[in-house]
Amino acid sequence: MWSAPGHEIAREHSHRGFWTPHTDPGADLHIDLIEAARRDILTKLQVVVAAAETVAYDIEQDRQRSQ
Repeated sequence: MWSAPGHEIAREHSHRGFWTPHTDPGADLHIDLIEAARRDILTKLQVVVAAAETVAYDIEQDRQRSQ
């Protein structure tokens, strides 16, 4: 079943409902956590956008071939 990228990220980084972004050991400052969360989300969204662009390109190629 498909779920939004944000939901997948939250599920991958949560522990009993608490957000736990991937940081270096000992990096517990809130700024480090915010930056890690931002990085995780942006990376995942870039993958989703790249996949969507690939699908759109393939659809356009198929459309042009069928004409």
